[in-house]
Order: sequence, then structure tokens, then C-alpha cells
Amino acid sequence: MIESAGRRQLIVWAYKSVAALDPATGRILWRQDVPIFGNYAVPTPVWKDDLLLMSGLMLTFSRAGRAELSCENLDIGTLAELVHYDLRHAAIERTVNFEMQPGISAWGDVRQMMTILRTLLGNAWKYTSRKAQAAVRLYSEEREGATWICVSDNGAGFDMGQATRLFRPFTRLHRQDEFAGHGMGLATVSRIVQRHGGRIEAEGAVGEGATVRFWLPRPD
Repeated sequence: MIESAGRRQLIVWAYKSVAALDPATGRILWRQDVPIFGNYAVPTPVWKDDLLLMSGLMLTFSRAGRAELSCENLDIGTLAELVHYDLRHAAIERTVNFEMQPGISAWGDVRQMMTILRTLLGNAWKYTSRKAQAAVRLYSEEREGATWICVSDNGAGFDMGQATRLFRPFTRLHRQDEFAGHGMGLATVSRIVQRHGGRIEAEGAVGEGATVRFWLPRPD
């Protein structure tokens, strides 16, 4: 199958282009000076265990742009509650004020929508982890006849001067020791939104939180 061959080729390409041997320890690492996806390079060295993870992230990113879509009318609230349940139980020691507007719907592929919501809500949970009173909100906005689905938080935020970098693969605006991650989440979400023919944007301020919003078209 062409798809399977493509997967194998991508994995081999990732190993050949990126894997390097540390002469001091003999461990496999990622070389920062070697591009691994288009013009993007891994920002920090990652050990062998992360090699498979990064390969998986690259495959997910690739599939997001070419997967066959099975679109239907989706109840965003129901899907978001599933994600919310997982987030709460993954960090039961945290208290996060989560508000969700009822009645939000969208036309899309349910599996892809779950990826979007897991990423956006997961990021909101992550970047509010240092807030004593963390707040996350899921709501919609009407703009020029289109319904935009928004996820906002009062977390770390970001410099709007760096906003264009948010949706690039392997690009992060925070240090790894501040908030862990691999820089593929928003890139994958952006690719899914584009695959649906929609748009995505983000705004934020350092120390004041961020909002990511997206719009998916409905059939005529």
C-alpha cells in the first residue's frame, strides 16, 4: 500500500536525518543543527525514548493533512466534557475553574475534533498550572456570519510578536523547563482545521493568558 510505504519512508527519513550518536555516552540523540521536517529543526536534544515519540508526532501531523474526513454535526459540549474528565483525573490535585458555553456545535470529523479539543484544552490546562486560580473557558463567537469556537485561559500567555510561530511544527514559545512539550500540538490542530477548509488564529499577552479560536465551514 502506498500509505504504508509512506509511513515507512517517513520513519526511516526521521532516523537518518535526525538521529546521531553522542560520542561521550554512546546514546542516540537528536542533533539540533539537522532539519527534520521541512526547514524546522529540533530545538533541544532528545534521547532515544523520545525518538519514537517524535516520529509518532510527525506521522500524526502528516495524517492530519490527508486523512479522509467523515463529517457530521458535532455536539462540542459532549466532546469537551470527555476531554475535561480526562484532564481533571490526570491532575486531581489541581483546581481549575472550567466554564463551557452550552449549545456549541460544529460540522467536522469527530476523531479530528477530539484531537483539536484535547490539544487546545490540554494546552490551557498546562499553561495555567502555575496560576493559583486557574481559569479555562470554552465558548463561541459570531463573526461575519461564521461561528468561531474559542478556548481561552488566564495562564502564561505569549508575546503577540511571536504569534505567527505558534502553528509551526516543532516550534515552542516557552522553555522546556517551564512547560514541557514538543511543539507539534498547535501545528497539528492548524493542519486539521485547514483540512476542513477552516481558519485558526490566536491572541495572548505574556502573563495574562491566551485565546485560540477556530472556524469550520458548514455544508451549503
